[in-house]
Amino acid sequence: MAAISAIKSREGKTQSYVLLLTDITRQKQHQAELEKIAHYDMLTNLPNRYLLDERLRDAMEYASHHNEPLAIIYIDLDGFKAVNDNYGHQTGDMVLVSIARRMTNVIEEGDTVARLGGDEFIVVAPRIHQKNSHHEYFARLLNSLVQPFHCSGGVFDMSASLGITYYPQSDEVTPDRLIRQADMAMYEAKIHGKNRFVIFDTKKDLYQRGFGRIISELKHGMNNRELRLFYQPKVNMRSGELAGVEVLVRWQHPEKGLLLPAHFLPATVDDALSVIIDNWVIEQSFKQLTQWCNDGHNFHLSINVSVKRLEEDGFYAFLSRLFNEYTKIKRDHITFEILESSAVADLEYVSSVITEISRLGVKFSLDDFGTGFSTLNFLKKLSAEEVKIDRSFVRGMLDDESDLIIIRAVLGMAAPFGKRVVAEGVESEAHGLALLRLGCEYAQGYAIAKPMPPEKLAVWHESWRPFQSWLQFKHY
Repeated sequence: MAAISAIKSREGKTQSYVLLLTDITRQKQHQAELEKIAHYDMLTNLPNRYLLDERLRDAMEYASHHNEPLAIIYIDLDGFKAVNDNYGHQTGDMVLVSIARRMTNVIEEGDTVARLGGDEFIVVAPRIHQKNSHHEYFARLLNSLVQPFHCSGGVFDMSASLGITYYPQSDEVTPDRLIRQADMAMYEAKIHGKNRFVIFDTKKDLYQRGFGRIISELKHGMNNRELRLFYQPKVNMRSGELAGVEVLVRWQHPEKGLLLPAHFLPATVDDALSVIIDNWVIEQSFKQLTQWCNDGHNFHLSINVSVKRLEEDGFYAFLSRLFNEYTKIKRDHITFEILESSAVADLEYVSSVITEISRLGVKFSLDDFGTGFSTLNFLKKLSAEEVKIDRSFVRGMLDDESDLIIIRAVLGMAAPFGKRVVAEGVESEAHGLALLRLGCEYAQGYAIAKPMPPEKLAVWHESWRPFQSWLQFKHY
């Protein structure tokens, strides 16, 4: 560092200069060390979170201006805690340094690999579309982390879970949001077995982010009594007998009109509101059935209930209270429908819950059968009197041989266990005929009746007649 001072005469004229030189090597070295500490991880020498943010913003700006998508890859080592616990933190640090070196050797020019902290890393890969193959690039990065590690304690294997998201997106997103997306995808990889990569689903994310608004509106709607119950008959196509009525919930939205369950129930799956809705549907169904009993109608009701509600403490007591309050209802006139796919998660436990609740005298039905596990063991474990073939198979059975095969398989599996099989989605006379030829006589669908408000059910029942072609099977 140079400091120059002018020496002037009494008259003010410059006579000479004094040059003072100071060696600032140590100062510059210290400044460089501070710069490095501020921008780089001290263990691995990789960019840290601060420098990552700068580079990610630059990469996002380039991607936006040049229409060159970039990938953000979140990396978390599998089982790294066990390395620290079994081999010590010094070995753990050696592993992290080795991991950093391997990733640096794998990434391409212009890419950035940064350490967030612990055993978590981020790779920013600009111009991802210019690489030979996205998946090949991700797989190469993943494979670099599964090579054996050698240390004083021996040789051990490692693996990693990768979550990936892309930019730009249809919505405006911040760097932090992109990292959170990649983080969420990484956890998906963990859940599905580790040692793999998962790409973040932006469409699914947008859909789920709308759930909060739906739940808020739905709570308000319940307070304003906007939910409605509709009823769809299921019949014996051979005899025309009414076999039961399925209870279906609708939302009479003040602005959007009458909404089907698909427009609002998915938002409640992971929310306590799902249990509240289940309770409301069950209690309102009991009230309506009591009213029909008073009017001389002996209907059987099928009520959809989530496995989550089934497993809740107090469900047995809740039903007991309703039966004690609505004494005109015959217990075997109530059937609870549960989704086959929901019961698969914990078959043994769900089976025990169904067995316990069945002691009240109610029945159970497996809904959407054929879309989930659908094995003989499944039918054996669950004490359900009825299975319902999913409408997607029934609708396609006239044109798609594979749908027909699935229907035959369900009928074949249900018969040895004495299960009644109900086909959903019967939309035409031809569908009913095809099912009757296969030996399936119970059905529901638009060819029989659309879901209707409670006041119309008795009128429909009086006028209902099956197709003549169906009646030909009456004495088979």
